[in-house]
Amino acid sequence: MHVLAFPEIDTTGPFGTALLTILGALAQMERDVLAERVQDGLAAARARGRTGGCGFVRLVAGFLQRSVAVLLPRSRRTGCR
Repeated sequence: MHVLAFPEIDTTGPFGTALLTILGALAQMERDVLAERVQDGLAAARARGRTGGCGFVRLVAGFLQRSVAVLLPRSRRTGCR
């Protein structure tokens, strides 16, 4: 693998392999931390009584919003708006 930003780093040798392994581990750790923060935020929102997504419970001219969204040639998300 060639790194264009740092051509002096040789990733074919043992040092380059170790460097890529460390960078991969750091990237995985960041991904795990991000997923944990997202889950903590969702749990906090649920504790406050908030839910995600677009609720299909409102009535539009006497019809459930879900029914209106199905009848229109639009996406479900557009029907939520």
